[in-house]
Amino acid sequence: MTHSSRVAVYRVIPQSAIVGEEFGTTGAAYAEPKFRIGVRWEGPRVIVSATCGDSCDGGGGPRFELGEMFFTSRLKWLCLGRGRT
Repeated sequence: MTHSSRVAVYRVIPQSAIVGEEFGTTGAAYAEPKFRIGVRWEGPRVIVSATCGDSCDGGGGPRFELGEMFFTSRLKWLCLGRGRT
């Protein structure tokens, strides 16, 4: 069984959110429960996040991550037939 929980708190920092996540697995494919907390900035076409996390028992060592997503406009030439805009 896999478990995961996420939360985002908006309106603390303009155009940003304070984010948190907890995840892990149980059973034969056991993975130690871990957590992350950080900040996510959201623009019209770009989302950038910085998070820091650790295992829930503190034995895994802290991890720092940077992430980004860039959204392009729809590629009309990939649409088959008469695509509607």
